[in-house]
Amino acid sequence: MNDKMYSKILLAMDSSKTAFRAAEKAVQLKKQWKSEVVAFHSIEHHMIPQEIPLSLPVNNTYSYGIPAEVYNEIEEAHIDRGKKILSDIEDLFQKANLEIETRLVRDKKPAKYILDMVKEEGFDLVVLGCKGSHSKLETILLGTVAEKVVNKGTID
Repeated sequence: MNDKMYSKILLAMDSSKTAFRAAEKAVQLKKQWKSEVVAFHSIEHHMIPQEIPLSLPVNNTYSYGIPAEVYNEIEEAHIDRGKKILSDIEDLFQKANLEIETRLVRDKKPAKYILDMVKEEGFDLVVLGCKGSHSKLETILLGTVAEKVVNKGTID
């Protein structure tokens, strides 16, 4: 058994099965080490730009702007979904009689948030599922959150 103790754990959540398996592991780690656990969900990960570039002009413009009211509805749907994910995580920890802090992140993609919080708040362990709901093409073109964290993170 590893004797390493982690005092601050950052848990990245989406709606994937692997994220919830990671959350179950975070429950075990919190029990084992009495760690502080902070779970977050980023809506920015799923948001599309409000202005979408077009390769061919439509009405003499090379972009399509999503109307503000439609864009706001999309954003609200992502916020509601994020709140549900975090509520489910709170329930998981409450069933184990454990406390957890949750954060709904609206302005940063998950990898950027993880890297910033590790540096700013001193998290010494990041727990996340390694396979989200990306298609193979998205994974090839964009990479996964886990890959971005591993490739851009530093070890002190």
